Amino acid sequence: MVFTHSTLSENIRVQSAELLNRHLAAAIDLHAQVKHAHWNVRGAGFIAIHKLFDEVAGEVETYSDQIAERAAALSGVARGTV
Repeated sequence: MVFTHSTLSENIRVQSAELLNRHLAAAIDLHAQVKHAHWNVRGAGFIAIHKLFDEVAGEVETYSDQIAERAAALSGVARGTV
């Protein structure tokens, strides 16, 4: 069964959007931490680790976007803040 905005009660939509926003804030924080590590890699394995952090940051950003879109689809607002 596919749940849409109209099939969920307002209470469930509000609670779900709040939960999604908590996860969105965590994902945005994770993205910032991974980019920080990406920018500051040093040493012999620099390029491999630098590329790995960049790939991870890209995946986290993709998931952040999906979380935000789901929060908005529930008639919520994607805040992305703590």
